[in-house]
Amino acid sequence: METIVDFSGVLDKDGRFVSVDVPTTILDLIAYSEKARRQGLLSLEDGFGALPTEYARWLLRLVLDGVDPGALLENEANVRKRLLSALRGVHETVLALAFDGAAGYTDDLLELHMKAKGLPPSFHPALAGMRGYFADPRGHAPAGGFPKGLEPFAAVLEAGLNAADKRTLAAELLGSWRSRCETYYELVTHGVMGIQSGDAPFLLTERLFAYVDVDVVDAVRARLEAND
Repeated sequence: METIVDFSGVLDKDGRFVSVDVPTTILDLIAYSEKARRQGLLSLEDGFGALPTEYARWLLRLVLDGVDPGALLENEANVRKRLLSALRGVHETVLALAFDGAAGYTDDLLELHMKAKGLPPSFHPALAGMRGYFADPRGHAPAGGFPKGLEPFAAVLEAGLNAADKRTLAAELLGSWRSRCETYYELVTHGVMGIQSGDAPFLLTERLFAYVDVDVVDAVRARLEAND
């Protein structure tokens, strides 16, 4: 099927929707912290490209380029403001497509809606894919399930609820997705700043745990213990 918005991932700095594994992100940041303390920040030049998001790679590149913490935070705040605005626009557009008649959204109308929400043209393929799914859910779903990244949202649409309740639950799911994206940005920003300031890996780990649920904490600890 067409590209869709992957609600299991995050909105990246370059406008793509990227799947991320939060425990792996934390473990990567810890590993970079350990390496930087042993070998210096420039030792991270080789390998940080493996980070899954442009957002994380961009922040670490600022550190490696010698950008001071104040300027880093200022740059990050500007980018995050743009991302949060885009998340809000995607949230509102997806609700409109799902509940206000996706079939009626021609390409021209979808583009006008995106402009009204401040969304750049790069978002069009994913939102057009969402339009196709909402116009014909069964025709776009894989056999026996829902499109990857759309499972909880699609389950709400299939539930035996009235339209108002479905819209309320869908809005809550979209709100949770936006919150997870913002938590990811916070997590990565503080992780990179901890690396920049030379925080001990143990201290950095505990600080990052403050941003995640207990199941993520348990997953990270289990993997750290397995590697000891």
